[in-house]
Amino acid sequence: LIHEEYWKTLIKKNISRGSTMSMKILKLRNASIIGQKSFN
Repeated sequence: LIHEEYWKTLIKKNISRGSTMSMKILKLRNASIIGQKSFN
């Protein structure tokens, strides 16, 4: 849950900078979630 808040704030910061950067972060976030599920 701490990570969730961290990602939310990161994404908010990057949306204000530029949508392309936030999309990259969302993709990385989704990849890490998929990775965690496969490890568990």
